[in-house]
Amino acid sequence: MTPTPQRREACRRLTGLMKSVRPFSFLRLGDGELAFMVKVQDGATPAQRELKASVNIAYDGPGIDQRHFERLRKSYEECTYLDLHDKLEFNAANIPRLRWQRRKDLYQNESPETSLILYDWTYTEFHDYIRERRCLFAGAEAALLRQLRSDDEYRKLAAAFWPDDAQPVFHQVRGDGENLSDHLDAIKDDLSAIIHDLRIDTLFLSLGGAAKPICHELSQELNICAVDFGSMMRGLACCGSSGAGLWRSSHNPYFVRVPFSMHMQALEKAQPDLSPVKLLAKAHAQLCLELQRREEGWSVAADVIDASSFDPSPENLRIFGEALQLYHEKYRPLARGNPEARALVREFDKWCVKKGLGWRGKIFRRLVSLRNALRPRKAVSTRK
Repeated sequence: MTPTPQRREACRRLTGLMKSVRPFSFLRLGDGELAFMVKVQDGATPAQRELKASVNIAYDGPGIDQRHFERLRKSYEECTYLDLHDKLEFNAANIPRLRWQRRKDLYQNESPETSLILYDWTYTEFHDYIRERRCLFAGAEAALLRQLRSDDEYRKLAAAFWPDDAQPVFHQVRGDGENLSDHLDAIKDDLSAIIHDLRIDTLFLSLGGAAKPICHELSQELNICAVDFGSMMRGLACCGSSGAGLWRSSHNPYFVRVPFSMHMQALEKAQPDLSPVKLLAKAHAQLCLELQRREEGWSVAADVIDASSFDPSPENLRIFGEALQLYHEKYRPLARGNPEARALVREFDKWCVKKGLGWRGKIFRRLVSLRNALRPRKAVSTRK
């Protein structure tokens, strides 16, 4: 998606602030965080969704609980620049319900048309910004991104985003992004030490709801620029799943298409102790991602959430077929003798059939079409 002139100008203004203002913190009011805050302030307990390894689950939640509510709200009230994400229908409808006191002299997007700006900023400004300064990338995908960037082929694919003379520092957060509420202060302390020791100028933190208070507080305490980087690291690594999640991401930013073989090789190097179940779940998420619609510099909901995101174009099917061959050779055999892993493989096979993939899928689709054609139509009444 090519940014409009209005959004390009908003990106340039944001870059100017990031370069010149210290301390500086950029935060996003995600719909997950907004829903969480509205529920907590109204006395309700946010429901905890039951999650498991599955290609039929797509989810990205705020990741923190009520104990950090006040810190989260304060970070939104005091951060230097806030993207309200009010282009989203949920946010536009529910921001008025939020009880907060954001100062009027701080920055935020001027209108819904310039919200969700981080996608465009990463697409147009990121490359030149990181070339000029010492940047720390922290999150649950940091180790994976470090491994990818050490690959010459990845650097060629992602040359539009990673300049050769950049010197990024990558830090995999403790717990790999799980149990964020328990680890929040320890993660902050880890980052503080790295920033101090390596003289980091800008922190890019991808850590769900936990990124908000950490970014705001560290920017103030260490006089740095701190960016709530959201799903951008996932987009730069071309991930079908988030961090330690064994289910699919709810949406997928697209900046660079990383081949299945390259992604999985980097993942195994970054996390060599992954169990067969975890490795298979990650492989399945990547395979599903190969057949998803892409909008360059933007994010598209997973087909679990929006069925129209499934895109079996000839090119996608060709790439999926190549990835599937490696999957059958290297990853599917991991299920032998492991009931939980075998269940994941069966579920993935059913997903393929329902999507009409392979000869079984084609037969399934024909049978569904035949059933629908033979199903009696309901009579339509002409009475008024």
